[in-house]
Amino acid sequence: MFFLFFAKIRVFLCFFALSIAVVPLLVFYLNLVGVKISALNSFLVVLGVVVVSGVIFLLKGRKSP
Repeated sequence: MFFLFFAKIRVFLCFFALSIAVVPLLVFYLNLVGVKISALNSFLVVLGVVVVSGVIFLLKGRKSP
């Protein structure tokens, strides 16, 4: 039980660390493509990362019988 608690925390921390690394890279590359950096665009990038990672997490968590 105690180990499972830390396993869930470790997964959350990995998601958090990867999102910290991915968001600035996405904003940088979107700026290279021509998308201007603004608060709205940065928020949309963060929202996109959250939605995509949530969908992947839900699809991987679904076990087929």
